[in-house]
Amino acid sequence: MNMPAIGRFVGLLFLLVSCWSVHTSAIELDHSEVLNSVHRHGHETSRDADLSATAELNSSAELKSPHIQWGTNETHIELQLIYPTTGWIALGLTPNGGMDQSDVLFGYWDDARGKIVVQDRFNNAKPDTPVDLQLDEEQDWTPISGSQNSSHTILRAVRSLRTCDFLDRPFENGFMKVIFSYYSHDPASENGPIPKHTHRGSALINFLDSTASLIPTEPIVAHINFTMENFLVPGERTNEFYCRLIKMPKVTKKMHTVMQTPVIDPRGIQVLHHILIFGCTSDLKPTDEMANAAPFACGPEHNTYIMDSCFEVAASWAVGGKGSTYPANAGFPITPELEGRYYLLEMHYHNPDRIRTLDSSGISFGLTDQLRQQDVGMLMMGIYNFDEVISIPPGVDQFTIRAHCSDLCTNTLPEGGIYIFSGMPHMHNRGRILRARHFRGKKELPPLLNNRNFEFNYQTFTDISPPRQILPGDRIVVECTYSTKDDNETITGGEGTFNEMCLGYFDYYPRINMANCVAIYQWSGLISAIRYPPSKLIEGGVVSQPGETLLEAVDNRGLTEEIQGDVLAHLKDISWTSSAVRRMEDFYSSNRYKACCDMSEGPGLYTLHDNPPFLEPFQDDGAYECKNVPKEAQTTVGTPTGSTSANTNSAILIHMLIVTLAFYLGQELL
Repeated sequence: MNMPAIGRFVGLLFLLVSCWSVHTSAIELDHSEVLNSVHRHGHETSRDADLSATAELNSSAELKSPHIQWGTNETHIELQLIYPTTGWIALGLTPNGGMDQSDVLFGYWDDARGKIVVQDRFNNAKPDTPVDLQLDEEQDWTPISGSQNSSHTILRAVRSLRTCDFLDRPFENGFMKVIFSYYSHDPASENGPIPKHTHRGSALINFLDSTASLIPTEPIVAHINFTMENFLVPGERTNEFYCRLIKMPKVTKKMHTVMQTPVIDPRGIQVLHHILIFGCTSDLKPTDEMANAAPFACGPEHNTYIMDSCFEVAASWAVGGKGSTYPANAGFPITPELEGRYYLLEMHYHNPDRIRTLDSSGISFGLTDQLRQQDVGMLMMGIYNFDEVISIPPGVDQFTIRAHCSDLCTNTLPEGGIYIFSGMPHMHNRGRILRARHFRGKKELPPLLNNRNFEFNYQTFTDISPPRQILPGDRIVVECTYSTKDDNETITGGEGTFNEMCLGYFDYYPRINMANCVAIYQWSGLISAIRYPPSKLIEGGVVSQPGETLLEAVDNRGLTEEIQGDVLAHLKDISWTSSAVRRMEDFYSSNRYKACCDMSEGPGLYTLHDNPPFLEPFQDDGAYECKNVPKEAQTTVGTPTGSTSANTNSAILIHMLIVTLAFYLGQELL
């Protein structure tokens, strides 16, 4: 090899090593979480009300609970575990909150060799061995660094968000169920048995949460507080709904709400289920007492006429939720024309222990006078039945119902459509999966939401980035999947937490004159699905007109309370065979329904003639799809400080050096 060739080789080698050092620079750890739901040897500590609180700590020695920090880029996640032990530590992604089928980052500080050991493991539970952490053949976690003092172990490692390894779970946008555990001693060897944990716990974490980047940069010049004021929760029923009508204060010029902050009174948090704020129409005429902001019973059974005029969702919060912020180009408008307009604050208290307590919770709007480009609105989609027409059979592991935001509604959108930038799923205790599927003609686009790990106690908005354009004629289908395997009776629709709901709340811009795009299922469909005898309808006085079927007569003129009661008695006595369950699912996927497009002002648009198109079952293979990950990004990155026996990065670097050397030697031989 001559001197110029050697010079070129050395130069390229220097560039190669320089590029490698860029790839191995650490991702900024800009998120943190305290894992404080810990079980110890068969007993557990009380679970904190909010597991999603971040912690600012000066040193790991101050920690009394496991603590994790993380950061992400487009292809990778870097995790740092800080656990209060000098033994092994583990963090797992789980499909159901348990150990079975969990994907585990496992590690410890090897005292004998003075290095950190990082391993990619998975658990495949067996009846006699519920915990069996096995080494993954593909070691996708690469160590970055590690250390240990007399009380804590720190492990830092990096992995692709999607590894294309079927034993690995992908990191996705949305809350993921996380388990963690640790022990006081190291394993005897890297490949040997793992002694059982002494501490374990679980949490829900959105590792790809980008809301931190949406913190407003504009000055907050005013606040509008929609809160209760030392309201005494009566504690008379399990589910209690109370409301206040609050007048919008005077503003002299248009302003934008750029953040909505939940105001949670610690006195009421143990019974508080959700908070909703609705904009009311200008023609609302409340009683004098209501007009003076006095709390009153509301919800599905009281003062329902108020809800007929207050239905445009302006803000929402549910158990486990955080505050809301908006993209930098959008804000919720507050204008001088809104002065004196009523907004309805609805509080749902879930109170099975009948606790009497004071509460001043609500939501605060933070306003700026530096206007943004777009006005924000909120659109509710899903099922608008809060009655027995929604009936979920008991003893079923998975039962799915669908609700269409019909193209009959979206046809009223402006030509350029709207852009949805965040969404929040809402179900109750039996909810497991909620997704919002997006159709344009016959083509299915990626879902707006795909929450595979719904958790009743953690309901918050998920960023949809980039914002999704919804065009006139698009159809959005909200699918809710429930598990009733532990129930012995049919679960019906309703606002109580023992009932079920299927809703999604979506933030969007530019703001339009539409508040809801929902489906209302008909009694005729339920009657057909449960095979209620037509003869009983006739006996009950249902009469069809010429050219009208008996079921069409039910839809067009309704049922008497007596017939409704008999239908529900029939429903209660059903033997839920597999075919009976299938008929019910078919009802919620193929029956005609009432498309409901509620307008913020003016009459809503209704039709009884929307027959849902046939939809193939959702193919949820995106969890392991890696076609959008660049080939070079499918290899983990990072420089280990004390590595596992399989050092992927070193092998790759050596391979690249050999290829480079061979190339130049080949050039000289030509």
